[in-house]
Amino acid sequence: MSDKLLNTFRSEIPFPDEITARRIHRRVSSRRPRLPRRHLILAVAVVAAIAAPAAVLGSGIISRPPSPESVARHLQRQFTSYVAEGARQDPGPRFARARRAIVLRLIERNSTRFHYRVKRVSVLPGRDGAPLVIVRAPGSLIAFSRSVGALERILDPVSKRPRITDGDGARIDHTKWEAFFLEAVDRDDVPVLVVWNAWRQPQGGGGQWAREESLLPFLHG
Repeated sequence: MSDKLLNTFRSEIPFPDEITARRIHRRVSSRRPRLPRRHLILAVAVVAAIAAPAAVLGSGIISRPPSPESVARHLQRQFTSYVAEGARQDPGPRFARARRAIVLRLIERNSTRFHYRVKRVSVLPGRDGAPLVIVRAPGSLIAFSRSVGALERILDPVSKRPRITDGDGARIDHTKWEAFFLEAVDRDDVPVLVVWNAWRQPQGGGGQWAREESLLPFLHG
C-alpha cells in the first residue's frame, strides 16, 4: 500500500453504507443464528484505521493513526449528520419523544450499577429527539465494555412501534429512540468506545467502535 493511500485510509473513517451493512449482517447471521438481529446490526465495527501501524512518508514525517479523540469527534459529527438527514428525508415514523430530563434521569439512575459517571447528556433535535450520551468509566474498561450491551438495553430498549420495514418489506427490529449515541471515556477523558444507531432512512442501522478490539462491546464478523 502506498504512503499516500495509507494516509488517506487513516484520515477517512466512514460509517458503512447500507449495502455493506446488509452484507455483513447476512454473513454474521448465517454463522450466529441465535444472536439477536439488533446486535447483528450493531456489530458493524469501524476499527481498522485505529489498528494500523505508523508509517514513514517520503518526506520523513511519521503518519500515525488518528487519535481516539479525533475518531470520537468524527463519529459524533457523522451521527449528528445522520439524525438531521433522517429527519429531513424520512419524517414519517414516530418514535418516543426524547426529552433531556428523562434521558438524564435514566442515565443517572444506572450509574452505580454500571460503574460510570455522567459526563454529557444531550438530545439532538431530529424528528422526535436523538439522545447523545457520554459517560466516564473510571474502573476496569474490559468490565465496562462487557456491560454495555445490558446498559444499552436499558437506555434504548427494543420497541415494537413504530413499524419499520426495509426495501424488501421485511420488518426491521429497532429500539425506542429514532437514534442513539453512547460514548465512554476513561478516567483521563480519552474515548474508549462508541455504539450508535440511527433508524430513519437513508441510514437504518448502527455500528460500534473501540480504541482496542478487545473493548468492542458486541460480537463482530
